Amino acid sequence: MQRLKNHWLFLLACLIVSPHSIAALNIIFVNPGFADSSAEINTTGNFWFKVSKIMRNAADDLDINLHIKYANRNHILMKELISQA
Repeated sequence: MQRLKNHWLFLLACLIVSPHSIAALNIIFVNPGFADSSAEINTTGNFWFKVSKIMRNAADDLDINLHIKYANRNHILMKELISQA
């Protein structure tokens, strides 16, 4: 009987704690590609542009705060963005 009471108390506690009261998940993604998919800027293809687009859609669905930083195919800038993150 005590075990059943504990289960009900646990369920009640889970219902009281709403998802909005929990701190949102913040993610920083350092994208090695470009923020723009236009051919004149992005001569290496738009794979990383598509990755960012998919990540943004998933983050919106899951209520995740996603911040994307673009390195523009510059490895020195990428290292700086990673250290800033």
